[in-house]
Amino acid sequence: MFLRMIPLIVLALIVGGCMTPPYKTSDNAAFTPRASYPKWSWDTVQEYKMFGDKALLTDNQVTKIAGLSNFIAIEKEHGVTELGTADLGAKHEAARFKAVNPDIKVLFYFNGAIAYEFTSYTEDFSPNADTMSDQQQKDLLLFDTDKNAYHTIQGDNRYTWDILKPSLRTWWSDSVGHAVNATGTDGVFWDQMHGWMWMRPDEQEEVRKAHVTLQKMTSQAMGKGKILLCNNAAETPRFIPHCDAVMYEHHKPQQYRDNPKRYVADWEQMRAVANAGKINVYRWGVDLRGTKFENSHGRVRNAPDNHPVLAEIAKERITFPLACFLIGAQPYSYFMFSWGWGTYTGALVDFPEMKKPLGPPLGTYERESEDSWIFRRSFTHADVWVDLGKEEARITWK
Repeated sequence: MFLRMIPLIVLALIVGGCMTPPYKTSDNAAFTPRASYPKWSWDTVQEYKMFGDKALLTDNQVTKIAGLSNFIAIEKEHGVTELGTADLGAKHEAARFKAVNPDIKVLFYFNGAIAYEFTSYTEDFSPNADTMSDQQQKDLLLFDTDKNAYHTIQGDNRYTWDILKPSLRTWWSDSVGHAVNATGTDGVFWDQMHGWMWMRPDEQEEVRKAHVTLQKMTSQAMGKGKILLCNNAAETPRFIPHCDAVMYEHHKPQQYRDNPKRYVADWEQMRAVANAGKINVYRWGVDLRGTKFENSHGRVRNAPDNHPVLAEIAKERITFPLACFLIGAQPYSYFMFSWGWGTYTGALVDFPEMKKPLGPPLGTYERESEDSWIFRRSFTHADVWVDLGKEEARITWK
């Protein structure tokens, strides 16, 4: 019996990543997860979940999400309806999740560019409220010299942060550090990590340096054992060493259709992130706005965000995004498929593909030819084929 097992053991060591830590990246680099990371394995596709409705989740929804993922984020306005502020919402929900699954890692949400008014730290910062002091505006906000006024977006309803101001960096990192520890969460999801760079093309290098400074300050403010997940950080290699995880948002899918090289760039960034011992979160949005359904009275209406018809459509569309994820997946890569930040629907969908055995990759991805957009990759229990140009894919589970 022992002799029969030897080939299986050897195979597990060769195929590009052991079943248990330390894992191996596509470059054969050892990946040993930090103690603060969630549990992860190649057994199945690992999911990251995020939701942000103003209303709190039901007990059944908490149990459902905790059974689908052990790595989640509570978004910017979650819980505002019942509890008044998003930080109270995060604290309330984090405790509920951890009661169901003590191993789950829950992230707080804070935006690095927009002064959303949903937290107790920002509730007085809305232009509509007109309650920010002159000093607060001077210390924290981005000034639009063309308009000779503080920059606003979303119908002039929200101010924006100026990361180049040291006072903003101090306030932001202190606020995040306090929020994470006060809410009992395990870190922060830093959304919109761009610093409005396109508004000041002559200061792009200064903006990048300011981000690195703020990364370091935020990690220190949160304390040891916390996770800093930065959105789109992998596009700037110097950001990778100073966070624990990065997200690939795919916010504008047309950019990928127009330039398939962006898919390949994601895969190479995922490799670099894994080689650095950091987490990859591959988020793919699906636009289901305007989906129609017929109600019980025979009337056709737009489907609300929690309507079952949206979940069924998402299940039909998952193959290509999931295949793109698998082509570039490395140790500690997470997949997220949803149709918006502000809904819990995507977090509740139980995709059958996530339960199928996957197993470690049998090697890195292969390209059909230099001038082809067809890529392949094999795992122990799945063969993946994708045509980026046609947006077609097959996953053959075996």
